[in-house]
Amino acid sequence: MSVPPRDPEDPTRPLGPPAGPPPLPPRVREYEREVVPEDPAWREELLDKMRSLQTAVALLGLLAVVALGVAAYALLTQEEESDARRGASNESVNRIDERVDELESDVEDAPSRSSVSGVRDDQKSLEERVDKLEARPRAQPQSDGPSEQDVQDVQTSVDEIGSDIEDLDGRVQELEQQGDAAP
Repeated sequence: MSVPPRDPEDPTRPLGPPAGPPPLPPRVREYEREVVPEDPAWREELLDKMRSLQTAVALLGLLAVVALGVAAYALLTQEEESDARRGASNESVNRIDERVDELESDVEDAPSRSSVSGVRDDQKSLEERVDKLEARPRAQPQSDGPSEQDVQDVQTSVDEIGSDIEDLDGRVQELEQQGDAAP
């Protein structure tokens, strides 16, 4: 069988049956089963366990209903019995009032946001100044006493002053000798 030429104007027309031999019928597989006779004891044991489970579920349901009844009774009779809760004592109410007053005064004494931000700004500027000072190279390390160079400079100055004093002393003696010799 041949397929008619395609008409471009009719793209949705159904196609004819496929060409070729007809399909084969599906194959059915057959299995042989061995028939095992049922054991009546097994069936009785299974039925006994199911009855046991049914009894357990019934008892749990009964227990839940009893517990719900006891809880409802306790809730409904609580206001009538003497074990009902009493309100707070005057002493505990006064203590709580005092604590609330203390907390309110603490809140009133707390610094405002502007003062806290001012302190933070001051802290940041001080931190920046400290960072700048730490970044500067140190010219000369500070020590507790004078350095060796300072000691040598002072010793040289003392020696020079001592020689100048000796020169002056020598001149004074010369002048005194000249003054004694001349009359």
